[in-house]
Amino acid sequence: MSQNNKEFTVATYTMDEWAQIKTKAAESLMLPVGNEIEYSISFIALLLQAQNERWFDVNSVSDEVRCLAGLSSCTVTKDAEPLFKNEFRGQDFWHKHFFDARFIPKNISNELKRDSAEFKLWINKEFESLPEDEALRINWLIHQYSIGALEYRAGIHESVSRPTDKKRITGEWIIYKPYQGKLYFLDIAFHNQGSELYRTLKAHCEAEYPFLFH
Repeated sequence: MSQNNKEFTVATYTMDEWAQIKTKAAESLMLPVGNEIEYSISFIALLLQAQNERWFDVNSVSDEVRCLAGLSSCTVTKDAEPLFKNEFRGQDFWHKHFFDARFIPKNISNELKRDSAEFKLWINKEFESLPEDEALRINWLIHQYSIGALEYRAGIHESVSRPTDKKRITGEWIIYKPYQGKLYFLDIAFHNQGSELYRTLKAHCEAEYPFLFH
C-alpha cells in the first residue's frame, strides 16, 4: 500500500474508559482524584499541552485545585469568585486565579497603580529610619517597589496588618462548577478570551456535561 493510501482507525472509548484515562492523566499532573472531584477532557488535555509546551507551571493549577477541594491550605492568589456576567448569569460557574512566574510583572504593575496609602506610609516611615547611605537607600527602594509590591499584593509583606484581607495576586483562570456535592473542573481561561469565554467553555464541555449548562 502506498504511503498516500494508508488506512487509519479512529479509536473510540466508553465513558468508563474515558474516566480511567482522565484519572491516570490527572495523577500524572499531580491533581487530586476522588469521588468529589471531576475533570473535563478539555481541562486535562489543556494541562497536558501546557506541561508539554511549557506554557505555565501546571503545579500551580494543582495547588489551587487542592485548595478548592479542601485538601490543602490556600495560596496567595485572589479568593474564588462566581462568574456572573452575560451568559454566565445564574449558572453558578466559578473562577479561581492560578499564579505563574510570567504573571509577576503584571501583578507588580497593578499593585503600584493602586497607590496604596498603607504601603506608601510604611515605605516613607521605614525609609527615614535607614542609614545615610545612598546606595543602600536606592537598593532598598528598588526592592520595595518590585518584590515588596508583589509581597504586599500577596498579603505577606511586613507592612500588612491583616494578611487575609490583602490577597490580590492574579493570573489566568481555572473555571469550575460545584454541582450536587462534586467539583467539576472544566477549563483554563485566558484573559484575552473576553466575551468568547462562555461560548468556548460550552464548546469544550457541554457534550461531556450537558447537565451543567442551561
